[in-house]
Amino acid sequence: MVSVGIAATVIIIIYQFIVMPVISGRADKRNKASEYSIQLEEMKEMKAEYEMLNAGKNKTKKGSGKRDKGFNLYSFLEKLAAKTNIKASYMKPSDSKNIETGAELSLVKIKFNSIAMEQLVGFLYEVETSPESIFARGISITKTGKGVKLLNVVLQLETVKR
Repeated sequence: MVSVGIAATVIIIIYQFIVMPVISGRADKRNKASEYSIQLEEMKEMKAEYEMLNAGKNKTKKGSGKRDKGFNLYSFLEKLAAKTNIKASYMKPSDSKNIETGAELSLVKIKFNSIAMEQLVGFLYEVETSPESIFARGISITKTGKGVKLLNVVLQLETVKR
């Protein structure tokens, strides 16, 4: 009887300290492998996003490289407003530096009073499709009057300096 008890104790000890750790080690390895595969997929997604953003950055550099040496955002927007038959109430130019990229930016805040929606859309279309890589940083639109369909618009436009 004592030998059966000793044998059972030895079997329990072997099972507890040898078999169970091997089985749980395999399960841990499977869990880690699945975690690593998930992390790998996330890395691939981030890489694709990075490459897409980097391609956009290069496109911006190429677009700003097509400009004339004397390009001035203020005068460009002034001419564009005249081309689209909009009179600007005021235009305020400024310069800044992007903290993240270190790129120097040229900014113009421009205000239009009592313009039609079609005029605004035409102006924004010309800005966004111009080869000078000008971007609308912000826009504020308020309706003027009650029955009249005119707008007061303040735009913040920017471009990267060469």
